[in-house]
Amino acid sequence: MKFRVSISVTATVVITIVSSLVTSGEPLPVVNPSFEDISRTLDAGEQTNGAGGKGVLVATRRPFGNPVPSWDNPVEVAGWRTRLVPQGSTDEILGGVLNPPLIGGQPFITGQDGENVLAIQASQVGQTINAKIQPNTRYRLDFLGGIGLTDSEYCLSPTLIAVDNLTTLPLENFPGVIRLGNQQGGCIDVPVNTFGTMQPYSLEYTTPPVLPPELVGKYIGIHMYGSDGLPRVLYDDFHLDATPVLQPPEYAIIAYQTDSSIDGEVFSGFGGPVLNDASQVTFFARIGTADANADTGIFVTDNNGLALLAREGSQMAGIRNRFHDDFLDAASRTELVMNNAGQVAFWTRDQSDSSWESIYAWDGTQLLAQTSTNSDAPDGMGNFVAFGRSLGLAEFGGVIFHAEIDTARVTEYGIFIQSAISGGRTLKLVRTGDPEFPGQNPVVPCGIDSACGAAFGFNESGQISNYSFAQTPELQSRIHRIFAGGQPFSVGSELGTWDLSGLFLMDLRSDSSVNDHFEVAFAGSVGGGRFSTSPSVVLRKRNEAATGATQVALTDDIAPDGNGVLADMRQPLINNASQVAFRSTFWQTDNPPNDVSGILLSTDDVPSMVAREGDPAPGGGTFSPLNDAPFALSHSGLLAYQADLHGLALQQQAIFLSDGTDTYEVVRTGSPLLGSTIESVEFIGGNAWQRTGLNHFGQVAFRAALATTLEAVVLYTPDARWRNGVSGNWDDSENWMLDIQPAFVHDTILNSQVQVTVEGPSSDIALNDLTIGPGPVDTTLPTNSQVRCNGSFALSGVARIILELSEPTPPSRSRIDVKGDATLSGQFEIVAIDGFVPIPGQLFAVISTDTGIIQGQVGEVHGAFPYAVHYTPTSMGVTILPRERDLNTLAGFIACANGPESSPNPGVSLTAAGCLTAFDADDDGDVDLVDFADLQVFFAGN
Repeated sequence: MKFRVSISVTATVVITIVSSLVTSGEPLPVVNPSFEDISRTLDAGEQTNGAGGKGVLVATRRPFGNPVPSWDNPVEVAGWRTRLVPQGSTDEILGGVLNPPLIGGQPFITGQDGENVLAIQASQVGQTINAKIQPNTRYRLDFLGGIGLTDSEYCLSPTLIAVDNLTTLPLENFPGVIRLGNQQGGCIDVPVNTFGTMQPYSLEYTTPPVLPPELVGKYIGIHMYGSDGLPRVLYDDFHLDATPVLQPPEYAIIAYQTDSSIDGEVFSGFGGPVLNDASQVTFFARIGTADANADTGIFVTDNNGLALLAREGSQMAGIRNRFHDDFLDAASRTELVMNNAGQVAFWTRDQSDSSWESIYAWDGTQLLAQTSTNSDAPDGMGNFVAFGRSLGLAEFGGVIFHAEIDTARVTEYGIFIQSAISGGRTLKLVRTGDPEFPGQNPVVPCGIDSACGAAFGFNESGQISNYSFAQTPELQSRIHRIFAGGQPFSVGSELGTWDLSGLFLMDLRSDSSVNDHFEVAFAGSVGGGRFSTSPSVVLRKRNEAATGATQVALTDDIAPDGNGVLADMRQPLINNASQVAFRSTFWQTDNPPNDVSGILLSTDDVPSMVAREGDPAPGGGTFSPLNDAPFALSHSGLLAYQADLHGLALQQQAIFLSDGTDTYEVVRTGSPLLGSTIESVEFIGGNAWQRTGLNHFGQVAFRAALATTLEAVVLYTPDARWRNGVSGNWDDSENWMLDIQPAFVHDTILNSQVQVTVEGPSSDIALNDLTIGPGPVDTTLPTNSQVRCNGSFALSGVARIILELSEPTPPSRSRIDVKGDATLSGQFEIVAIDGFVPIPGQLFAVISTDTGIIQGQVGEVHGAFPYAVHYTPTSMGVTILPRERDLNTLAGFIACANGPESSPNPGVSLTAAGCLTAFDADDDGDVDLVDFADLQVFFAGN
């Protein structure tokens, strides 16, 4: 029996909410930040008489002795600039690079970076950075500042400026220079008790989402004023970072409490949302009124909106009576599991007979019974009497379940797999009495309600791990002992971290996790050796053939942040990259007992700290104890976790997304949503195969309860952003924030403050929106790759697309295929590679739209051979031009002889290489009068 309903006001509603990204800003190229890049060493007490940048020599003077400038041995100061005086002039510039002397036997200043500092009195010093000002960007200037030991009180007055170009003198009140308006600082008082020492200071300026006209195209700069004569104001070690201010993320509202559900009813509550890598979400819902009489049901998203899988009181398919009524009871409900095909499995009871239990699976079209109470167990020995509520669902559709079996002898337990959702056989994986190995002791699986039997690890192939064994779902099934309680192992040899020779005895715990390579991560405690207590350990077994296990973490290991040592470790999760996430407590910390729990992520068996109790949380507050915070690990190395936050006016909850380095705040209570504010959130943790609230692409599904008492099921999708300031390959996930390589669900942004080159993607790829620019980003589209944008495309600013052509290029296929609008400015270049020579008249499609339009045109077009750019309302393309000899050719020759920057024909521009291709008749490497004579001969003959 199937229930289906299309929801008219769900699944497509998009809400924005403020989110925070914690990451280091992109460092901008400050030249000579510590004033050590000068053309010669200064004597102690010697100071340059101003600064002029590279190639400009300035005099020096001795401000603590004879201050008259001397040109006997002038100095070049890289990067920084002041007002200059002519060569030979003895006018003083009261600002320059100083090598601080001793005053009365004491250093004039200490704490500087290197030998030199910048000293300013009644003067100005500035530098223009080779980075244009970007919208929606936070600029942070960090520096050292101070007042000399013998000087009088004053303040520091650095500012950030906007400068017309790289040649303009970057001093305030000079033409082409604007102070940026909303920065902190102004004049920063220097405490008297710090005189004679350099102290760290900072200021910030954030640009608006739309730059005002006076800042468009301007460069960012640094500027400092000195005092009104005395004292000397000292600066050193400048760092300027630019961090994009993230736009509010988009939240897709999967279901809202006021949405229609079925038969005119509405949703009245939700629970347990999990999702798969196809962005499908399955969840529990209460249908109708919010009181105890409301029905509950299970839903999943599909191409038609929402499908209703099961509803309280509805007839069970093919087995018994009616579905029970506690789907939304967190203490008793089943754990929903879903695979990437959108199939869903769950446990349920009968409404009228709570002892009757069943397992059901949705095959994507209909709901099918898998097994139930009193069904025969495999081997012809007894029947099922109860099932565990934790299930597994392999990619091929096999449902894995834990069962209690009633036999003529005694109650037994086992773990089984259904070979297929539709009519598959029930296969035994392991049951009480099975031999672990030939001649070895029999396996005794835990009871379905015991701590060790409440869950088991499984992978996409249906392999499982549980307590002291792991199993493959083969007809001739094999049990592989991963580790056994009481099994000795040597920490000093196999594990290598501890230089000890003693043997240890291992007590296993119930929580384990297995990946698709049959690597198993598990936790336990170690006894024996020098330990007086039972220290814990997280181990990774490489595969069933490996001897021994690899240590991930052991009690008394130093915490990754250096604060204390690891203690009790549990709940390890392993992904297909062999990364292991786990919880830990800490001993011997700087702040006991407040910072005693955390979540760690191990890569190459080296743990790093993801979140730690007491540490600042992204967006404000500090982490409360993380012992019970749900967390999930994806195959792509992303870790999502829910945490309570302290240190705020009101205690808050939040969900975070991390790769171990960068951290996003996904959502927090108190944020606005659907005209109200969020009061609580629910996130389902676990490993990648037990469908959780996290998928491979970094999407997060959660339940939000609002202040209006209404609830919603929400799907968060992060943006895929190029890491700031690095060039590299599109296909390398390390080049993307949070290591999220763009996929069909992501809005993808390529932008940078400094010049970067992006190579790729190397093969066809589907994205949502794609934005390139406005920063200096060169993106190369290889010959046979196509970018499909399911949303929109934008190229802007000084960003450039480089289109590669080679022999197998399919000319008719658009390289960027956009479903929505394509907005163009920026730059475009076409290059031939691998010796390919385009044929005159050949057409190459560049951009096409399905339902949108082309808005604007690229601002600059370059190529190594002559071609014309043409536009239609829905496409952009280029046509290769012949080397024809006519009056247009003559115009092109004149342009090339004068320089290739002008455009002789509308929509046509030639680079220097293109000029040589078109007009260098004698192949001497230039376009000159000899080539013009060749044109004259051509015209005379025609």
